[in-house]
Amino acid sequence: MKKTLHKILLSLLAIIAFSSNQLIAQPSYTFTADVESWTGGAQVNIAQAAETGTDGVLNATPSGNMQFPRLDRMVSIDASIINNLKIVLKNTGGAEMLRLRVASPENPGGGQNNWITIADISSNDTDFKTYIVNDISAAITTTPPNEWTGTVTNLQFQFKNGTDTSIGADPILIDEISFSGTPFTLSLNDVTKDDASVSVLPNPVRDELTIKVPTAVSKIEIYNILGQKALTKIDSDFLNVSSLSRGIYIAKIFQGNKISTKRFVKN
Repeated sequence: MKKTLHKILLSLLAIIAFSSNQLIAQPSYTFTADVESWTGGAQVNIAQAAETGTDGVLNATPSGNMQFPRLDRMVSIDASIINNLKIVLKNTGGAEMLRLRVASPENPGGGQNNWITIADISSNDTDFKTYIVNDISAAITTTPPNEWTGTVTNLQFQFKNGTDTSIGADPILIDEISFSGTPFTLSLNDVTKDDASVSVLPNPVRDELTIKVPTAVSKIEIYNILGQKALTKIDSDFLNVSSLSRGIYIAKIFQGNKISTKRFVKN
């Protein structure tokens, strides 16, 4: 009898542990073998593909001159715990924004047309770039009912430009889509190879860092090697970094629809 009760207790504990693990599952899609149940919106062809420097990608190619190509997936994400997003992609076309729409039992309509821009992305990429959205709920509650709440059951990503015109028929290659209960950080491994048209001077730097670029800088963001944002400057090609501790930093430089990254040393 005691053995039977013991077995029942162990079974119950296993069920509870399994349920807990399911509840706090942190979805990650890396497309090493297939499209992992992602689907394309109307006139978007998707396929798993080989790509140099990756273990495989999701290739999303509009079949015509699309304005708003879209990717969808049914999911089960506890939004009260899982609230951070990382997406690694190479956008070879003309999209400039990544937008998100979600659905849940609390919000079954997915916000209808309430798409929320969660990241500005660069266009005509030749390298993969990493975009991080920590605190998704804060990013998408600006237009209710499109809220990151309860159990999210459907994800929809949309790519568009700033004028709502065609982004062309060039592929968007996605290397990773990951969700986590812990904020993501931008690591040195996430920095793309140097853009020869962009330079940061002087390097190493003590006080003022100057950005040399072909076009106007709309924003500069400085990250430490832990991926934490340390400084931001708007509409300027220089910024004072004297307040930073010594070490290696990453400058993320926004120029129109282009985003470049550069490493520099603070003395």
